[in-house]
Amino acid sequence: MIEVRAALDGEAERLRELWRQGFGDSNAFIDLYNASMFRPENAQLLLVDGHVAAMTMMIPAQLRFAGGEMLAAHCIYALTSLPEYRGRGFGTGVLYSAMERMGQSGIPFTLISPDSESLFDLYRKCGFKDAFYVREAQMDVSDTSLIKPLLRPASSAEYTEARNHFLNGREYVVWDERATAFQKAICQSAGGDLYVVEKEDLLCCMAAEVSEDGELIVLELLALDDEWMLPCLTALALLFSVRSCLVRMPAFLGESLGGEIKHFGMIHRNGNDFGAIGINGYLGFDFC
Repeated sequence: MIEVRAALDGEAERLRELWRQGFGDSNAFIDLYNASMFRPENAQLLLVDGHVAAMTMMIPAQLRFAGGEMLAAHCIYALTSLPEYRGRGFGTGVLYSAMERMGQSGIPFTLISPDSESLFDLYRKCGFKDAFYVREAQMDVSDTSLIKPLLRPASSAEYTEARNHFLNGREYVVWDERATAFQKAICQSAGGDLYVVEKEDLLCCMAAEVSEDGELIVLELLALDDEWMLPCLTALALLFSVRSCLVRMPAFLGESLGGEIKHFGMIHRNGNDFGAIGINGYLGFDFC
């Protein structure tokens, strides 16, 4: 018998094997998610004869349009099936059921950030549209003469405020402080953190981590203007004793830095036709 439903109180632990087999996540990461983000109503499960075969988590968010309108959204996260159940449509089944349940509860938009081109193609077939973009660049940050600002780690509350400040007036996904704290913990587990950079005033904010091969990766760079981007990156590079870094920022920033515009996220409108998301739509965090 197949059953599709929201998770129940106390069911987080029985999903551990799905996390491990679906993503290769460590117990430490699973514990972090369960402690900081898991809510039964934000998990959708597909069970076969009482055994959980597929799941998806949903991270609450808001979608802010350029005109200032704010509408609720949820971001599909950790969508997977156990290997023995793959190829039977259970993944798409749990996805559609999650979207339907959220739509019935009044949340008009579903967001997703696929991590490969093949997944973009898969979700297009499910009715998702490309909507969120980033500029990605490999940066030389070896010119220490550019270092002028003061860099320091930011609390999740500080970073949330800074992020909303820099993105004000844009089309972007608004993450609450709980989601920002989750991203901060992920960055810290990878040797990085969330940072703000100041001179007299706030100049930029950055989410950074170190890859397994030692590369500094700036997952998000938001700045007052392009002029301060390289000095802020240089200050960060000095902290990590590196001479280059991979940087991801909104498509509408950093034109002087070059790089490549890439699609990063998608949207499903759940029957809602409110507004259009252009090339400058920005999602940001991907929580991985």
